[in-house]
Amino acid sequence: MQALPSRPSLRSSRHSLRRRLAPMLLALLALAHGGGAIAQNIAALRQQSITSNTQQCQALLKQTPRLDPYAPRDNNMQATYCGCVARAYTAAMPDTLLIALANGKLQDKPGDAAARARAAAVHLDAARRQCAAKP
Repeated sequence: MQALPSRPSLRSSRHSLRRRLAPMLLALLALAHGGGAIAQNIAALRQQSITSNTQQCQALLKQTPRLDPYAPRDNNMQATYCGCVARAYTAAMPDTLLIALANGKLQDKPGDAAARARAAAVHLDAARRQCAAKP
């Protein structure tokens, strides 16, 4: 007659389970705690993007005033307009794209860059129209 495989004692099973689960629980706690840090980092990336896009808009309008038909002619109004466009454009940007742009790690499949450029143009045009309509 063949003996049944021995079962580990309940005490050793619990200890083994705790030992295996501890790293996973610590990782989950770190992720849960780090969520606030991730949100803060994304907010900082968005603010950097807004600042950069505002400066770029102002520089382009200074070099080529007729580049944007929606832009006001007055220099003071252009600063307000560029800030509005930068905020609206950045707000429409998904977090994943914002992070990829900041890291310089856009993983493209064939056609991705063209699709992203088309989507960016649509979002930018919508932001420009929205900001031109504001008093």
